[in-house]
Amino acid sequence: MAGAALEFAGWNGWQIPGPLPIGLNDVGLRLAVDAQRSFLGRASGRLTIGSGNEAGAIRLLLELPYDATAFELSYEPSDEQKPTVGALVSYISGVWTLPGPVGDFARAIEIKAFAVRVGNVNEVQVAVAAQPDKLWPLVREDPRFTLSNVFLELAIASNRSPAGQLGATLKIGDGYIPLVVALQGSWTTFTISLNPKRGSATLPSVGDIANLINAGWGQQLPPQIANLGEKTDLRAFSFGRLQDGWLVEVAIGTKEGWVYEPIGGFDGLKFTKAAIAFVKPTSGGATGMAALDATVFGIFLSFRLTVPQPALLAEIESGRLNLGALCEYVMGATAPDWLANIGLLAVTLALEWRERTYTLSALLVRDIELLDKSSLRNASIKGVIAPSGKKVCIAAEWVPAGAEKGIKGELCYPFTCFY
Repeated sequence: MAGAALEFAGWNGWQIPGPLPIGLNDVGLRLAVDAQRSFLGRASGRLTIGSGNEAGAIRLLLELPYDATAFELSYEPSDEQKPTVGALVSYISGVWTLPGPVGDFARAIEIKAFAVRVGNVNEVQVAVAAQPDKLWPLVREDPRFTLSNVFLELAIASNRSPAGQLGATLKIGDGYIPLVVALQGSWTTFTISLNPKRGSATLPSVGDIANLINAGWGQQLPPQIANLGEKTDLRAFSFGRLQDGWLVEVAIGTKEGWVYEPIGGFDGLKFTKAAIAFVKPTSGGATGMAALDATVFGIFLSFRLTVPQPALLAEIESGRLNLGALCEYVMGATAPDWLANIGLLAVTLALEWRERTYTLSALLVRDIELLDKSSLRNASIKGVIAPSGKKVCIAAEWVPAGAEKGIKGELCYPFTCFY
């Protein structure tokens, strides 16, 4: 008898316990005896899903022998007409619908999995992928927001609510971002967001993402930021369809080890971390912000860039710096001791990244009395580091000793001549 096989076919009405009615027809059974006289085999049946033009069949397979208290039926591909994607969704939940473009895929899908598990918890799990040429346009009039690689994951278990998600991929430049949204009953409003379970995104450049939010913004960022791709961490990405339009929000951060030195030959300004955020609201203009972290004068600072403005700005609060420290920082040389006694009010730091010009400006805390008893009044200080050179100058009113009025002019480091 070893190697003998026995087949049956045409049996209807095989009922499988589960969270949904599962009745299999056209059941086939194949049994065989191996060399050890053990019975092996498989049983398969057809599950009809949907009605009318959306109806189709799924064939399920059970390997034999099996434990009648805990077993699993798996999907068996066949030539039978499959149900539409809408019918599969409705089978799991009569509440769910699909966005119009996805529902239109009909049978242009591949059923990746259809599993029925019976045991302590009875459940059904379904995985479906759209054919490669099927696309989901989030904004019909804007092809930048067209999704590909559309897939569905559906599940229902006894004593649990159905769970389902619709996912796809957004291509931006040379990058791909996986997105996902929970299935719902209406798609008038929804938000599709970054899908971390699909693995890391193949990141587009920051400039490409900026251009997605507002055309041309990629060119309004420093190249050291705009060209970042795989060295960034995509922390959030969401597209929201609202009643009155759509909303896109993006948050990006740099990875450990990133460094940006904006001025060659000057090591006093080094950015070691950046966070970038873009928002395209339903109405009004888009916004883009970047925060770049650096330590200046031993003080932690976060420089802010508002896209498309050309400068990164930061501020050091009043009383933290003196004129001597500022001169030494800019000029890279030891300053005369008397400058350390002249305090500064709030210092504004501005980096114009296109011109590679770095400016520090502040008001002096007090007037400066010179050795000849003359004084500098209403003085402001400006230090500049640029490709053309470095300088620190005081703009003030020079008042001779005993005089009431003076002459406005400028005194530049090393502060020996007033012009």
